[in-house]
Amino acid sequence: MLASDDANTQFQGAHNPDAALLVKFHRLPVQQPFKSNIEGRPIFEDVDYIQIFTPGNQLNIIDTPVRPEHKQRFAQQWAAYEAAHKQDTAVTGTPVSAWPFLTASQAEEFKAVKFFTVEQIANASDMQLQSLGMMGGMNPHVIRERAKAYLQAAAGTAAPQQQAAELAELKAKNEEMQRQLNALMAAQNGMIASEQEPKKRKRRTKAEMQQSEQVPAPVAAPDYSSAPI
Repeated sequence: MLASDDANTQFQGAHNPDAALLVKFHRLPVQQPFKSNIEGRPIFEDVDYIQIFTPGNQLNIIDTPVRPEHKQRFAQQWAAYEAAHKQDTAVTGTPVSAWPFLTASQAEEFKAVKFFTVEQIANASDMQLQSLGMMGGMNPHVIRERAKAYLQAAAGTAAPQQQAAELAELKAKNEEMQRQLNALMAAQNGMIASEQEPKKRKRRTKAEMQQSEQVPAPVAAPDYSSAPI
């Protein structure tokens, strides 16, 4: 079998079909349900994503977490992405935008100075906060204390929330087991009924056969001896 143009790079006019694609790598914060339940507050992790656009087809857009094959397939774009973000570090925690205490504008101000999570604010040093000035009309030292209080309160509610989640999961498992048990019992009852029905028909047919095989009692011949001659 002859190799295709795409597989045979020595073929005259060979081309790479991926060259026609528009590829973009980007990073998104993704909530982690398990860690969120443990900590009692929303926990996010930065995850690298890849977007693949097909020119002329606006309905065919792929946006999915980066896998090793993506890095290998689009090595040039991935290298450029890594070079542009080599100073960035993946962030794990509660995003400032998910903290109800901050307004949207205050959250953007903190992100502009590289404070992306509530944990970073709570652990900020006095020197870091002094360089910030007023953030959205509030003293950053006050915001830091509010951040610490928020994390402590969340830690206090984490255990009950986790227990509630575990109980809900256990309840769902028990309900599923009961549903399966009911279905199994219904199937067994159906099999028993189907097995008994032919036996009933057989017994009924045998009784009918016995009744039909009974010899009728002989009919006595008429007595004409006393009849007048």
